[in-house]
This record gives sequence, structure tokens and C-alpha cells, in this order.
Amino acid sequence: MKRLLYVLLVAVFMASAGWAQAEPVSESKNYRVFLSELPPLNKAYRHYPPTALKRNVSGMGEIECRWTIDGRLTECRVLREAPEGYRFGEATAEIFEKYARVDVHATQNQPVVPETTKLRFNWILE
Repeated sequence: MKRLLYVLLVAVFMASAGWAQAEPVSESKNYRVFLSELPPLNKAYRHYPPTALKRNVSGMGEIECRWTIDGRLTECRVLREAPEGYRFGEATAEIFEKYARVDVHATQNQPVVPETTKLRFNWILE
């Protein structure tokens, strides 16, 4: 059986102070949302897009999420996925909303507290 070799997370590559902005506002570029828990690989595998799994396709999902005061990621939306059409973006949103947690203390202990975070998750089969 194919196994998920590694699901690489570039945890947070940008945090945005505005939900609809494509680029973060200039004063918040160096501030980010810190994650205390990442999706466990064995649980992420259960969300691997079925068509991609059948066709032995690896991919990537990039999402943007809001976070709550109790550390949950919510309202995740897909920014892009590759290759398109396999649901890697949707699967990425599902696993982060279900399993990831924000380190609220570290995130709030910054001069500018970002309201959203952008995440990239690489799905790789071996």
C-alpha cells in the first residue's frame, strides 16, 4: 500500500492583517501566527484526495485561515492548489481546521497580531 512519505508544511509563510488582501500590509510582514500543533501525518493521510491517491499523484494546497482565541483555525479558504482538480486545497483546509492549533500566547505577544495566516501543505506519495 502506498504510504504518505512526508507531508511537508511550510508552516506559516505570511500572516495577513486583512482577510481580503493578497499581500500582507507593510507593517505586519514580519508578524505571523505561530502553530503549536500540526496535523499528524497518519491522520492527514486519511484526507488524501481519493482520485489523486488512485492515480499516484502528489500535490500541494495553499490556504488562508482565520484563528480563534482558543487556538483553532477556522474559515479556511483555498488560495491555490497544484495540480488543479484533485482537491489538494480542500484537503489541506480540512486537516488544518480539524487538527492544527495556534499558539495563542506566542501569536498575541507581538506588536501587531495577525488576524489570518497563510499555510502551504505538500502532499507526497512514495
